[in-house]
Amino acid sequence: MTGKIYDIKTVADFASVPADRLGVCLQEFALWLEIRAETTRCLAGVPVEWVDTYRWKDDGRRDVTLHLISGSEPNDMPVD
Repeated sequence: MTGKIYDIKTVADFASVPADRLGVCLQEFALWLEIRAETTRCLAGVPVEWVDTYRWKDDGRRDVTLHLISGSEPNDMPVD
């Protein structure tokens, strides 16, 4: 756990994550994909724009935070 932030845009970017932390990163990435899919399903009919970057923070918390923006006001929604 370093507190470092990794921006992952391609599969090759996972190589920047230290080998001993890659498993945790991939677990949280899988959760992020599930949350994206469920959010898209729940918001069916609502235009949703997703960023193309998975941002992983090596903080040891094993959680995911989504930043939802409606109009011009961002809202943080922690997801456990």
